[in-house]
Amino acid sequence: MGRALRLRARTGLATSLLLTLALGGLAAAQESPRRKVAVLEYRAGTRVLEGIGDRLAAILQKRTSLLISTPEDARRRLPTVDAELARCAGGAPCVAALGRRLGVDEVLLIGVSELGDVILGMQRVRSQGGAVEARVAESLGAGDVPDDGQLAGYLKRLLPPEDFKRFGVIRVRADVRGARVFVGGEARGETPMGDLKVAAPATYAVRVSKKGYVDFNARVMVPPDGTVEVVPKLTPVGRGGAAPWYGRWWVWAGVGGAVVATTAIILVSSEDEPTEKPSTIKGWLP
Repeated sequence: MGRALRLRARTGLATSLLLTLALGGLAAAQESPRRKVAVLEYRAGTRVLEGIGDRLAAILQKRTSLLISTPEDARRRLPTVDAELARCAGGAPCVAALGRRLGVDEVLLIGVSELGDVILGMQRVRSQGGAVEARVAESLGAGDVPDDGQLAGYLKRLLPPEDFKRFGVIRVRADVRGARVFVGGEARGETPMGDLKVAAPATYAVRVSKKGYVDFNARVMVPPDGTVEVVPKLTPVGRGGAAPWYGRWWVWAGVGGAVVATTAIILVSSEDEPTEKPSTIKGWLP
C-alpha cells in the first residue's frame, strides 16, 4: 500500500514537472520571436566598400522583423569591438563571444578583402555555441559597388524567409463591452480584447459592431513593428437620428496616408466634428 502511494506521488510529481516545463515552453513561444542580430564589419587591410556594414544593417532594419544592432551601436556598447573583431580574424567562436558580450542572439559578420577582385563575405554566427548558420560570398570587380537591391538579394540567401515577414499591431479600445471586432472582414473577438497582430505594412478595414449601436467603420494603415490604436465610441441607435461622423465614407478616404514619421493620426470620437488624436507608434518589444 505504501509503495503504491509512493509510486502515485512520484507519478504526480513527474506529471507536475512535465506540465511546468510545457507551460514554460508555451510562455517562451508566446514571447516575441524577433532575434537580436548585431551587424559587425571586418576588413582585411582594404578600404573598398566603405560603410557596407551600415548599409546592410539599414536594409535589415527596413525589410526584416529582426532587432538590428548596427556597427555604430556595437561600438557604443563595446568601444573595443573593432580591434577585438580584427583579432578574431573571422573565427566563429571568437565572434560568438563578442555576440554574447553585445547581448545579441546572432552576429552577422561582414568581411571585405581584396584578392585581385573584391571579396564580400557574409556569415551568420550564433552567439551561443558559435555555430555558423549560413554563409554567402560574392566576388566583385574593381570599382563595383552593389546597390541596395543586390545587397537585399544577398541577405535573402543568407537569412530564412520568415525573417522577411513583418508585423504590426492593431489595438482596439472601445467604450462598450461585448462589441464584435472585425479586421479585414475577419472576426477577431469581442471587446475588451488584447492586441491584434497583423501583417504589415498594410491597410485594414476595422469594424466594431454591437446590437443596439451604430457600427463603427474605419480604415487604418499599420506600419511594420508599430502599434495603431483605434478608440471607437459607439453611438446608440436612434440617438440624434443620423450616422456619426466616422460612418461617413469621405471621412476615411485619406486616412491611408496619415502615417508620418513616428506618429499616426488615428481617431476617433462620436462628436459632431472629427477629433484627430496622435497615437505614438511603439516599437515591437523584444
